[in-house]
Amino acid sequence: MGIDCTIMGELAETSRRFTPMGRSLMLGRQEMTVSNNPLRRPYNSKKRYQRMLDRHQVDASIEDIIQADGYSETLFDALGFKDIETLDVLDYELDPERGGIIHDLNKPIGPELEEQFDFIFDGGTSEHVLNVITSLENIYRMLKPGGRVLGVHPLNGWPAHGIYQFTSELVYAFWKHQCNCEVVKCLALSRTPHLFRRDLHDPTVTGKNNRFRSVLSPWLKTPACRLYLVYEAIKGEGAEMGDAPQQLRYNITWKESASKTGVRQ
Repeated sequence: MGIDCTIMGELAETSRRFTPMGRSLMLGRQEMTVSNNPLRRPYNSKKRYQRMLDRHQVDASIEDIIQADGYSETLFDALGFKDIETLDVLDYELDPERGGIIHDLNKPIGPELEEQFDFIFDGGTSEHVLNVITSLENIYRMLKPGGRVLGVHPLNGWPAHGIYQFTSELVYAFWKHQCNCEVVKCLALSRTPHLFRRDLHDPTVTGKNNRFRSVLSPWLKTPACRLYLVYEAIKGEGAEMGDAPQQLRYNITWKESASKTGVRQ
């Protein structure tokens, strides 16, 4: 998807709380979507990017961050994710000097990549991988204990963008309930900065599904704007991948049914 002004804000917010001591990785070499025409794309103008940097107290100028090739390594360096590496399925986008890791996320990683990274950025890559669980398991296995992943994926208003459209159910089911990781944040965020932002909870804690109303009308259940799903998870020292859980909201229904009927589900 690339790193627009809104996604950069989430990266900057994470960088204020976490600085990796070891290797960092982005899945797919991410471009920056800085617009040179503020009338056409006002929310990705250089001025908007600079305001986001200033808001998160990043001591850098957007002019210094922009790379001639349009990619984002300089941005990651400015945020504290030094010498970030790239994993991709092909090498045609890789920088010849930096290189990268060539691997198809449809397939399990080899032992040489296990527990190698303190930080992994999945900026809209996993939803393009058919074997999506293998892809997520690869991310989990590549993280060191104590490492964290920041994921940004289309949630609403992106039909046929990828093979899948991720939801908060997937985030909590995989990272929290299967992998025993801590989900630091999970939210729905409008592509247009500051228009829509809602925390998405774990339904097994609240007993309710995640729902939100439109910013234009309380009768519409879906906001009338494009939304990102943004999540951050930490692989704790004692994290261990377990069996795949059932969909979380059905667990709630089954437990309610069992309490009424006395039949064990």
